[in-house]
Amino acid sequence: MLAAELVKLVSMRSTRWCGALIVVLACSWAVVWAGIHRRATDLSMPEFADNMRASVNNTQAGCVAGLVVVMIMAVLAATTEYLTGTIKLTFMAGSSRGKVVFAKTAAVALLAGLIGEGTAWLAYGTAKLVNPSGVASITTGAQLRAVAGVGLVYLVGAAMAVAVGMLIKNTVAAVALIVLYPLLIENAVPAIPAIGAVVEPWLPFAVALHFLFDSTPESLESAAILPGWWAFAYLTMIATVLTATASIVITKRDA
Repeated sequence: MLAAELVKLVSMRSTRWCGALIVVLACSWAVVWAGIHRRATDLSMPEFADNMRASVNNTQAGCVAGLVVVMIMAVLAATTEYLTGTIKLTFMAGSSRGKVVFAKTAAVALLAGLIGEGTAWLAYGTAKLVNPSGVASITTGAQLRAVAGVGLVYLVGAAMAVAVGMLIKNTVAAVALIVLYPLLIENAVPAIPAIGAVVEPWLPFAVALHFLFDSTPESLESAAILPGWWAFAYLTMIATVLTATASIVITKRDA
């Protein structure tokens, strides 16, 4: 079942387009940032160069936008079969609907993790190539996590998105939720009186960013409650709960 889901996933045009877009976003930002920093340094503009800090984190900024794209890819992988009606055949071929959900989640998460890991290192390598002396070398565990952790964040993010897609079934609605959630909902929560400041550190995207970028000069202004790897464990728990919920719901309802 996992092999079949991987074949279907790789054969989808949306997967290829989303994967290419993620690489373009990450590497374009890395090239632009490294180029601007190098130019500012060459022109002896220290204040401007300081604003474009030569850190490992800055090479990964494009990967944050790529997280939304990889979640859209995961939603499309989950909902396209509902759109075409082939989901019924998939359920008939599988021994249980729950196993279909887990196989689809595993396939999408695995591919997303590989895309994230490859893209993160490619972005860092590209920035280092453009500005060898300006881009900081990886010397600490936090810096390594900022690069190597992108694949892990993409993995759990894709798992969450598959569950959302399987629960909603409608492609447009699921994609809209995935896009609007980080851009609108998580930004609006802090404005809620009394509870906003309490809830904000526990929001998934805030926790994901904290996992990648904490313990560095570029830490988020409102740091998450959980330290690095505990933040990843929290994200994994959310993905597990969503996947289990999707499995239970889909087992009980009509295709």
